Amino acid sequence: MREKIPFLSLALFVLLSVALPGKVLGDASTQLEQAEKLANDGNYEQAEAVYKQVIEGNPGTEYAFRAQKDLAILYINFLPPLLTPEGRTYWCSRDTLVSKKP
Repeated sequence: MREKIPFLSLALFVLLSVALPGKVLGDASTQLEQAEKLANDGNYEQAEAVYKQVIEGNPGTEYAFRAQKDLAILYINFLPPLLTPEGRTYWCSRDTLVSKKP
């Protein structure tokens, strides 16, 4: 039995090393899809939270990089309207900056 313990430990280590990263990265992929859907549905704060979870939970990965990029785009595309001292309102959209007097 003692001879089997190192082998079983090694087998368990290899199994966990192969199985867990796929599960974790699969979750990150699912989270990115969820965040994108939330943003498209107008739930910007929830999308922001999911992107931050991906970044914090997967540092240095392609998923973290994509989440950082998508979070930056979220901030750019979905800024609240800006009101200037002159009374002009500016909206940011995906394509243009539109101004309109009240």
